[in-house]
Amino acid sequence: WNDALQTKDPKAVARLYSASNLSFLPTVFSTPRHISALPDTEKYFAAFVKMHPFGTITDDSVQVFDNGNAYLHSGLYTFDLGEGEGRVSVDARFSYLWRLEDGAWTITHQHSSVVPAQ
Repeated sequence: WNDALQTKDPKAVARLYSASNLSFLPTVFSTPRHISALPDTEKYFAAFVKMHPFGTITDDSVQVFDNGNAYLHSGLYTFDLGEGEGRVSVDARFSYLWRLEDGAWTITHQHSSVVPAQ
């Protein structure tokens, strides 16, 4: 996913997501997105890649479901956002539900949120 994000091509990232069965709760935007079409996913990532994001997973686990046809990847990551001296790090938690659809792995659910202050 991060490799696709680094291309800065919203279409490359959007292709990883289900075109018809997606719920999406993004990290740095306050409004939940329940995206149901590929153009909506591309529109979201067109805005996000302008923030020059780079994610680094700091802790994660994978759980397999549905006889290997789905898996949940969850954990913690740090996103670096912005450019130059304005670049900031955002610690976040994530969960991605990947499902095998028509022979390809797609993301059908993503939740990512800033880690609350302790």
